[in-house]
Amino acid sequence: MIKNYFVVAIRNLMRKKLYTFINVFGLGLGLACCILMALFVKHEWSRDRFHENHDQMFRLVAQRVQSDGKAISFNIWDTVHLLWVVDALKDEIPDIEQTCAFMQAKSRWTKITRDEKTFPQDIGIVSTNFFQMFTFPLLVGDPETVLTRPDGMVITENIARKFFGDVQNYSALIGQTLAVKNRQFVVTGIMADVPTTSSLQFDALVSTKAEKGFMLARGIGVRAWIFVQIGETNASRVVDDLNHWSKKEKLQEEIFKNKPFNFILQPLTDVYWNTDIPNHYGPQGNPTGVYILWGLAWLVLLIACSNFISLSVAESSGRAKEVGLRKVVGANRGQIIQQFWSEALVLSFLGLLVGTALTEILLPVFNGFVHQKLTLAYFDDWWVLLLLLGIVGLIAGSYPALVLSRFQPVLAMKGEARPGGRNLLTRTLLTLQYAASIALIIGTGVMIQQQDYVRNKNLGFNEEHVAIIKTNRQLAKPYKEAIVNDSRIAGVTITDRTLTTESGYSWSNYSLPDGSIVEIKVIGVDVDYLSTLEIPLLAGRNFSEDHPSDLTKSVLINETLAKKLGVENPVGETLAGFGRNGVNDPVVIGIVRDFHIKSLHNRIEPLALLMEKYNYGPFLLIRMRPGQIFETIGMLKNTWKKVAPNMPFELSFLDENLNRQYANEVYWFRVLSHSALVAVLLSCLGLFGLASLAVARRTKEIGIRKVLGASVHHVMWLFSRDFIKLLLVANIIAYPVAYWMMNQWLTNFAYRIELGIGVFGIAGILTLIVALLTVNFQTLKAARRNPVDALRDE
Repeated sequence: MIKNYFVVAIRNLMRKKLYTFINVFGLGLGLACCILMALFVKHEWSRDRFHENHDQMFRLVAQRVQSDGKAISFNIWDTVHLLWVVDALKDEIPDIEQTCAFMQAKSRWTKITRDEKTFPQDIGIVSTNFFQMFTFPLLVGDPETVLTRPDGMVITENIARKFFGDVQNYSALIGQTLAVKNRQFVVTGIMADVPTTSSLQFDALVSTKAEKGFMLARGIGVRAWIFVQIGETNASRVVDDLNHWSKKEKLQEEIFKNKPFNFILQPLTDVYWNTDIPNHYGPQGNPTGVYILWGLAWLVLLIACSNFISLSVAESSGRAKEVGLRKVVGANRGQIIQQFWSEALVLSFLGLLVGTALTEILLPVFNGFVHQKLTLAYFDDWWVLLLLLGIVGLIAGSYPALVLSRFQPVLAMKGEARPGGRNLLTRTLLTLQYAASIALIIGTGVMIQQQDYVRNKNLGFNEEHVAIIKTNRQLAKPYKEAIVNDSRIAGVTITDRTLTTESGYSWSNYSLPDGSIVEIKVIGVDVDYLSTLEIPLLAGRNFSEDHPSDLTKSVLINETLAKKLGVENPVGETLAGFGRNGVNDPVVIGIVRDFHIKSLHNRIEPLALLMEKYNYGPFLLIRMRPGQIFETIGMLKNTWKKVAPNMPFELSFLDENLNRQYANEVYWFRVLSHSALVAVLLSCLGLFGLASLAVARRTKEIGIRKVLGASVHHVMWLFSRDFIKLLLVANIIAYPVAYWMMNQWLTNFAYRIELGIGVFGIAGILTLIVALLTVNFQTLKAARRNPVDALRDE
């Protein structure tokens, strides 16, 4: 009997091909989008959770409170203090079971070489107990001893394949040698490739205990993370012990130069989500964005499901005569209920098949979009989708099953059975679909406006045609002297900041005359800084080589700091107690116009420019003359080979780096715009189906109206006006939701647009046009039909 229900259901669906296609494709598309986004969300939420003791592992971080009361967390460990601190923590604090250091030498500075093969790779410099603390599978090697050899190196499978080909027995690679920076390392272990869900990313490992590995870290100036594993104890108690120990050891004086700080323990599973700590060498996440994506996944799926339900309800309302006939030939109510539920479940199952197929087709595109290597095998929550589809199928089949099955056969056969409530349900679902679509379109429009504002805002300096070359303090000045007189160069300056990072700026507290404390950001510059970046000098003079005292006794300040000082003309004022690296109690020699040293997410802060005696790097900012960019880059490369033959040439452009500060916003714009597109497409599919069913039910009415003289436009308006009313209600629902949603998003920017009525009106009009085109495509065909044919068919 059950088999017969499904056979009949499939036969009925085959007869109504358009209805079946819209329902199956719409549900499948919604499922595919939901599965794709769920894959990404699941991947993000699993970060660092593969480690056996992840809930007991923490990163040791310092925290200080700024003058504005905001707490700032940052990484403090350099290679000078690293080994001593790592060893001392285990001995001094009983609740700490293990400690481990991790440094990362980035691939742009380190290359692994063997014979004629050379590849840039990320190298981790770690404590010898790394594999005992972290759960990274070793394929060959003993976790306790693999990193104890002074010149040992553990490589991943990827590195093994690059240098040694497809080796069947990894044990044969033990004892092979690889070179890094002219130092020979011996392969002591092979490990599986690092999972993409790890915050620690590397291609090979050497030990901090090994002189060669440690010198490798010192040679490239990296900083370290310190991880601790605590026992079954309260983390806050360990934090108290850490801060007590740091005071006893006078770490504040030794490392922080008397700047106040406290230790905090950051859970390992939070490392990926925290993007505020400098020297963050791993991938970075966006928790808010993941929640938004998860919400969008469900929103798209709900739109698809509501489409499915409303179309099923609308289609079934025209089957009253079929129900009456079934009852006449002996079908009872239970059999009719099972028949309609069977059809709905068959549609749900077909939608799942289409959704799975679309997921496989779209997955490569989606992987490129999110920069991951996700596979459908990663999704193991099929039971959730099956349960959801079962519920949707039952809901979609409940109306015809429970309502139509109550009709009296005689009334149903005469066409006098009129089910109530179907219009309310389908209209409500359609209205909510379009409200969601309108809100997403508004969000997309607001993001476009904010991005346009960011691109066109005057940052206080000219970022066009400015190249950034990373060097070091020894090479910066010789390289500048080698290129500064070239006719293709408009200006060159040496600085310690590129204006393209959110953190890592030096700072110093300064006591204002009223007793309050202001935190001053500091940038080291040379005499050509203002002219190269075209930053206006508002008062006083610039640094000059004709004034040797500028190296130790002069400072340039920005407008914001000048206002904070509370002096009508700060030029000539001494900043008593302020200084850095040999510059103490400097005199203000000039005031520059405010310019942005961070993205527009942040307000302009008090800023001091110092021309320090030892500030030669590590960045050169080079303004090129327009029209000869490629030739100039070639000249810069050739000159670099002469000045620094053993260092990689690393060039980027200031404007491109500035744009990367908003990569997250661009990413979410793409997510929202694609979601809006899918939502509108699904809503249009549903509207198209409803319009088709409405036209089919009212064919006789259309014929009579045309016989009585109704025009084509009158018939089209007859159908359109009801949908226009629903769209007006959808706009009323969508506007406040979208306003709140996008206003919250804009609070991330210190400099932002104001939400205007224009984007709301455009979203409403755009949705109205698309909806009318969808409805009128169907009604136009019916309105042009010969009324005689329509009445004959009826």
